[in-house]
Amino acid sequence: KICVMGHPGVGKSALVVRFLTNRFIWEYDPTLERTYRHQTVLDEETTLMEILDTTGYDESIHHEGNVRWADGYVLVFAI
Repeated sequence: KICVMGHPGVGKSALVVRFLTNRFIWEYDPTLERTYRHQTVLDEETTLMEILDTTGYDESIHHEGNVRWADGYVLVFAI
């Protein structure tokens, strides 16, 4: 379980979609929080990844729950 976090508009959804589909999509709905499931092979073993693409808003009522849900985190930011 991986939680992708960062401020709104930094490219969290673009990064997730690019990783999963190798495509770049220009427009996203910034208010939607989505969980993607992706099956891959690691060390000759099939693994199911769950990737949570968060909204990035600090006011999200799910923020603390998202942090507890995940086993790992990807922090996305713009320079």
